Amino acid sequence: MFLDLSVEIRLILSIATSFLLAILLKYPIFNVAVKKENFEKENSRSSHNGIIPNIGGAIIYVSFLASSLLYIKVTEANLQYVLLSFTVLFFLGLYDDIIVISHQNKFLGQIIGVLVLILGNVYFTSFQGLFGLSLLPYYVAIPFTFIAVIGIINAMNLIDGIDGLCSGMSALIVFAFSFWFLKNGYYAFAILGFIIIAAIIPFFVLNVFGKKYKMFLGDNGSLFLGMVLSVFIIKFCESNIGHNTWLHFSNAPAVAFTLMAIPVLDTIRVFITRFINKKSPYRPDRTHLHHLFLDLFNKNHKKATFCILSIQLFYLILVFFGHNLSGEILIVISISSYLILYLSVYTLKVRKEKTKKAIETN
Repeated sequence: MFLDLSVEIRLILSIATSFLLAILLKYPIFNVAVKKENFEKENSRSSHNGIIPNIGGAIIYVSFLASSLLYIKVTEANLQYVLLSFTVLFFLGLYDDIIVISHQNKFLGQIIGVLVLILGNVYFTSFQGLFGLSLLPYYVAIPFTFIAVIGIINAMNLIDGIDGLCSGMSALIVFAFSFWFLKNGYYAFAILGFIIIAAIIPFFVLNVFGKKYKMFLGDNGSLFLGMVLSVFIIKFCESNIGHNTWLHFSNAPAVAFTLMAIPVLDTIRVFITRFINKKSPYRPDRTHLHHLFLDLFNKNHKKATFCILSIQLFYLILVFFGHNLSGEILIVISISSYLILYLSVYTLKVRKEKTKKAIETN
């Protein structure tokens, strides 16, 4: 019935449906989590007190899936494979939140999710001239897609360390892609994106400002959103190959990298640091960028989150005005700005700690 409506009406109804479902679902999901004792356990890295349910991602996923099935033709653009990949990652994360699985099994589940995408012909086929590379042969395209998607998924999973960061950053990036999809007539993906944003907003408010019904995103949410971003990035890059689109991005892969600069570069830096220190790359610590912001703001999650999200807006503006730059230059700007950001925040944190110790000594 809804599928026969115009795109504009379906877009409006899908956003409203997803938003309302997310609001209605937060209470029953919270109560189920409390009853089943699905809590985030306190540890040395925790900056919260008490027990807080960690299956908040279910609010986003269920609202998104229900709205998608109502207002989008799932056979369009191989979306059945896309939705299935989202589902695989959501339940993989949910299982990990409830049971706790090994890193090997978690990695295997991610591989299965990427395989589903590839079966639906959703994968990178070109670098669009970046570093002198254009069309990718199949034996390069498939492995690269595996590496890129799994990297993005884990990057989003690892930045989910403070309230609202993973969900807020996902919403900003998805909005940028969805707006572009809408302007260029890729309506199925545009509706998908706005549905996800509508589902994220109630959770974000609950996660950042909630008290009695506060919930964490959990691996179920961060892995799901990581896969969402991966699919949108692939679709965005592939849609810019040889097409005269509105605001055409001849440097689309570099644009995607820039939009993902904070989570991806921070993850790479953390893994390299752990490797140098002969520690497992999966061993948790407090060396992420968001931890530095958290320490800088005296464990104030709101200040840390909104500061990083403001920086993410800088990257959105950068790609808008830099869409005519060469991909190599855009990547250099992205890496340089991230390094300047990290070193600046780290320096401020160290100075603050030294000042605090000096005051305590005196």
